[in-house]
Amino acid sequence: MQRRTLRTMLLAFALAGCSADSATNPLSPSFQMQPTPFQGHCELAIQPATPVSPGVVHQLDLGDCILSHLGKSTMISDKIINFAAGTQVTQITYTAANGDILYANGGGTNQMVAPGVVAFQGTVTFEGGTGRFADATGTATFSGSAHFATGRSQLTTSGTIAY
Repeated sequence: MQRRTLRTMLLAFALAGCSADSATNPLSPSFQMQPTPFQGHCELAIQPATPVSPGVVHQLDLGDCILSHLGKSTMISDKIINFAAGTQVTQITYTAANGDILYANGGGTNQMVAPGVVAFQGTVTFEGGTGRFADATGTATFSGSAHFATGRSQLTTSGTIAY
């Protein structure tokens, strides 16, 4: 009798640990992704801008980043810049070394600080991706400068991400 009771108790404990309601079970409805810090920097090459209307251009920046959660990665920033209003809207694609992709959308401001040099800043929202970033959420701020004479741009970013 004691053997059967011990076996029943062990089975009950084992099943309780495997419960679908466990807070650590990613398949459980109660499982929530926890935001963690996101930060890094990118060095980008500015592609030739395409005029959209007076004072407004479509610009693509391509380059390399070192980012938390992605490591050494690539970045494509596809943006519309309104120099007259001092604003920009951007769609960003980050690709990690293993091929996982993280998408971000946002916008910000820009200001000519010297001939051919624009300082910019803004905020992006992470909106999913592929692989481990399929359900990514979060926000990050960015700031940097673009040097049109050299065709180079650099930025730093920090915020939080959950995936």
